[in-house]
Amino acid sequence: MNMQISADGSTLIYSTFIGGSAADRGYGDAAEPSNNIVITGLTYTTDLPLENPAQNWPGNTNHMNGFVMKIGR
Repeated sequence: MNMQISADGSTLIYSTFIGGSAADRGYGDAAEPSNNIVITGLTYTTDLPLENPAQNWPGNTNHMNGFVMKIGR
């Protein structure tokens, strides 16, 4: 899950769930100055939602695959 709250913690600005039907692990995230979020991790999921992937999915069948995901606002 990824979310953003206001600086005073009183308002949820946005929230989303990222993942599929198997084991997914997020290991790092960062906010860009333009308010995009970049997330890195590993997944066993074969139904991770992708748009314009760099390679066929899943690339490494029956093993964990690494991912870098960018969420634009």
